[in-house]
Amino acid sequence: MLVYKFSLTYVLKAFGWSEVFFVNNFGLPFNSGSIIMAGVFVGAFYYALKFTRSKQMVAANTIVLSLMFLILGFSSWLMLPIRANAGVVINENDPSDARSLLAYYNREQYGVNPLFYGPQFTEAFAGLDKDNPYLDKAPNYERDYKTGKYVIVNNFKNAEQNTDDNHKAFLPRMWSTEHTENYINLSKFFYY
Repeated sequence: MLVYKFSLTYVLKAFGWSEVFFVNNFGLPFNSGSIIMAGVFVGAFYYALKFTRSKQMVAANTIVLSLMFLILGFSSWLMLPIRANAGVVINENDPSDARSLLAYYNREQYGVNPLFYGPQFTEAFAGLDKDNPYLDKAPNYERDYKTGKYVIVNNFKNAEQNTDDNHKAFLPRMWSTEHTENYINLSKFFYY
């Protein structure tokens, strides 16, 4: 869970944030924010390794090395934006920058399937949260080659339904409201 859900996700968020920040605020060309963030990562790892070695902090040095090799292992994902920027004929989801690569990695095109915490099938009867029925998502940025900046193409206001908290559970397995009748029949079999 640490590797899949947190490590690359937050690294790509940092790269995506820096890309939009440096291009939109300083007028730098596209991909310059990703290059700057890569330099920050290299510098941070260099100084962290140098510091932990000089202070004989073996455990901390091992942790820094582990994180560094974890990120190096994920460098094979660079193939996707390289291929997307090459202008190939088949380019599903176009992961041409850090933000779109994060959307590709999170499988956003397939919708939400709650794995760790989410609604149960009883949500079909309970409905949405009374106080806050819809949630906002992060805005979607795309390149505007005319202005040389990233522009928001979708604010994603009220983009996701917020189900009632009383019907949410840890590790939900029966969550689809489309299969409620099947869930009732199956759970009836186990509880009677």
